[in-house]
Amino acid sequence: MANMTRPRPFDGFKIAITDPTYFVGRTNLVETLHRSPFEVHILLGGNRLGKTSTLRAIEWTLLDPESSVQSRAFPVYVNLHKVQPKDSDSLRYILISSLRESIVKWQRAPWEGIRKTYLRFLSEIVDADANFGFLKLKISNPERARQLDQHQFEDELKRAISDVEEHGFDGICFLLDEAEFMVRSAWGNDACSYFRALKDSDAGIEPFLGLLFSGYRGVKEYQQSVGSPLYNIASVMWLNSLNESEVKELIAIRTDQEEMTLAKSEVDFIWRTAGGHPHFTQQTLNLLLDCQKSKMPVSHQVLTFQLLQKYDHEFS
Repeated sequence: MANMTRPRPFDGFKIAITDPTYFVGRTNLVETLHRSPFEVHILLGGNRLGKTSTLRAIEWTLLDPESSVQSRAFPVYVNLHKVQPKDSDSLRYILISSLRESIVKWQRAPWEGIRKTYLRFLSEIVDADANFGFLKLKISNPERARQLDQHQFEDELKRAISDVEEHGFDGICFLLDEAEFMVRSAWGNDACSYFRALKDSDAGIEPFLGLLFSGYRGVKEYQQSVGSPLYNIASVMWLNSLNESEVKELIAIRTDQEEMTLAKSEVDFIWRTAGGHPHFTQQTLNLLLDCQKSKMPVSHQVLTFQLLQKYDHEFS
């Protein structure tokens, strides 16, 4: 009876997955970023296809000290739509403050294996008055100018690179989620040109800095229409749907967690209906599991109609 009332994590799997236990697929993509973290990458993917979950998976993979890669990058996840920088100087301040905050959080997380340590890392709270280099974050003071010019940013970045090297990392990789916010801003071209200059001409930063931008239509159209110098050196990757074996793995994880089983016909129905789209797969699975818990048999035709009614607006 407890399983019937236990809330599903990640708001019923409607928001990004941050627990390695529940993350399925994307192996080749994550390994590619793991092997080359100090390059410029652009991750493109459609609506609700799991871009944020993938960035989080890249984050915990890069943090893992037991990985076998030759070069380790310290990852810094930043959701640009959430923090909404006002200009390039504001963006530079956000990147450095996020970097310093992540370093403090990682230092506070005792090693207990990557899953426990990463979840502890995510839950750490850094005091508003924490000192990060020459920055003193005063979150409660809205009048404080939160900007860094190019010289200040580069000095702080070099200092941070030295700091992470002392903790077994070889440099820093910024994971910039929802990059549409940047490319649609008036200062977007300036920011992209500045990042390209860092990767082109600063020997003290270029080999130790990686950039990963994620987005969809806005980022793709920006690349095509502007031909940004940054994009000219970037590796563009597309996030695809899960394959059939990955969908079956996802179903096995979910049914094991909820202590339930699904017939082969129901597993096949999920694959046919959702086509490997991770969000739609999760929601189709939720509906089937709920029907089984309620002991109310429902035809696949009715389930399909219910799914279309509930989720059509998310994909239209």
